[in-house]
Amino acid sequence: MFERNICQFVPTRRTELDLEVLHFVLETKQVEEKNSILSVYRVYYVIEGEGYFKTSYEERKVQKGSVMFCFPGKEFSLTSTPGFKYAYISYIGLRAAALTDRHKLGYRNSVFDNVNELMSIWKNALPVPPSVVDLRAEAVLLYTYSAVGSIISKEAIPDLETNGATEAKKYMDAHFSDPTLSLSSICKALSYSPKYLSSVFTKQYKISLSKYLNSIRIEHACSLLEKGHTSIKTIAYMCGFNDPLYFSKVFKALKKCAPREYIAKLKENNK
Repeated sequence: MFERNICQFVPTRRTELDLEVLHFVLETKQVEEKNSILSVYRVYYVIEGEGYFKTSYEERKVQKGSVMFCFPGKEFSLTSTPGFKYAYISYIGLRAAALTDRHKLGYRNSVFDNVNELMSIWKNALPVPPSVVDLRAEAVLLYTYSAVGSIISKEAIPDLETNGATEAKKYMDAHFSDPTLSLSSICKALSYSPKYLSSVFTKQYKISLSKYLNSIRIEHACSLLEKGHTSIKTIAYMCGFNDPLYFSKVFKALKKCAPREYIAKLKENNK
């Protein structure tokens, strides 16, 4: 379909108070962007094939018609399969932040599938004379935001408090073995403030976030003990504890017995 990549850099003509498009790229080669962190906003549109778009929150399969948003300072990866072709626009400015906030875009809301109405616009946008590339790029960008905004407006608006608590629980369930997991790291990954997330989590689940994290770690420890693991130090590390002594303390507080006593009870029950 395409013989070569097309990349057009947009001349700087705006102020930081407006929307400034930096470059408009039609990527036709198989490219992988692993653990990338941008200093700008970027929106991708998949023109052909399939790939995988990953953030610290989730990994999603993307395909023809998918729109993916990336944000300054947030890590992401984009991997592809043969035949994967996409275009993207990089941009900055206060209006970029305003458009992103308007549609509540973020790690939890960054991928939209089957936005097929954009296909002819993105597919045929390049090449264009340098004198008007800024207008073409901005038009495509704004039309993409409007299409995504239309999709969002048709969806049921979730209970934001319930959604935040559920996301935090899901994130802890998936990452509890990470010893660096904490309220701070969870909030950073999900883009919530610590005070807000602590409040909504406790309100929904009737337990503090830190206590819930300890509980799922200890339940996993019990599962390992029941499967025959006996090294307390190893189990502690596998469950996200840096300190085996602290692990034993938390274990005893929740299970009313020390890990060694738990092992002894298991042996007794298996006789």
